[in-house]
Amino acid sequence: MSKHKDKDPFFIGWSANTPKESSKVVKQFILLLIPFLVLAAFLFNTGKQTAENALANYEFGQLTTMEGVLVNKPVPMLRVKQGDTIQHLLLLDAMKFGATQTIQDMEEKANTTLINKVVQLKGTLAFFEGKTTLELTEGANAFVGLGTSSPIASISMRPLGTKKLRGEIIDSKCFFGVMKPGSGKIHKSCAVRCLSGGVPAIFRSNNSKGNKEYYLLLGENGESINKDLLSYTADHIQLQGNISQMADWKIIHTSPSTICPLGPKWLFGDMPLCAD
Repeated sequence: MSKHKDKDPFFIGWSANTPKESSKVVKQFILLLIPFLVLAAFLFNTGKQTAENALANYEFGQLTTMEGVLVNKPVPMLRVKQGDTIQHLLLLDAMKFGATQTIQDMEEKANTTLINKVVQLKGTLAFFEGKTTLELTEGANAFVGLGTSSPIASISMRPLGTKKLRGEIIDSKCFFGVMKPGSGKIHKSCAVRCLSGGVPAIFRSNNSKGNKEYYLLLGENGESINKDLLSYTADHIQLQGNISQMADWKIIHTSPSTICPLGPKWLFGDMPLCAD
């Protein structure tokens, strides 16, 4: 019987001897694949965007006691005095919630009203671009006691007029340090949960000089409109409202009806998708 020469050798994965034809094809494939992998790695690296809040600081695991006047309007804050400067620390809950319920729990534990009183609160600080938040990490136990410093005089609102602004709605907890990135599409679902839990909404916009400005975002009468902002969170939008200044914070009172989604900034710039 004559020997049959197999012109199409069968490849056996566990065999130590790979047929020459198969080995040649594999080598050619690898040589062709390498340039594509190098190009993909280059594009991925150059296309990455650094988190806009990359320099934000969250003092994880470190509790700091702060003394100041506890206020709940326009949102829960601790009003502190640093030399001749008044600063408002946004108060937040340990989870994805605002501090309203925690303040009520502290008052119940202290058996007294704490709003507009000088108090000592301990929590976890986060700060970025001149804004500071105090997370009441220990809940009702965040209340250390009444403060000893002189009360800070009430702060008047300085009206700045009505303006039309373009920017992004963010949540104050994550953006100012708790999570990175804390803005943009990649953070949208997290921001929606924070705003749903009562975390103060912030509108971030660039002024005429290109500098970032942050506004507490409230309804026309100072009420929370977080539930009306969820579908616009992390998008490039335009809105209009009355702006006022309260020491270190700007506040914009607006109606959700003024919100206008804009085209993707990376593609259309400021092209409006609704009536401008």
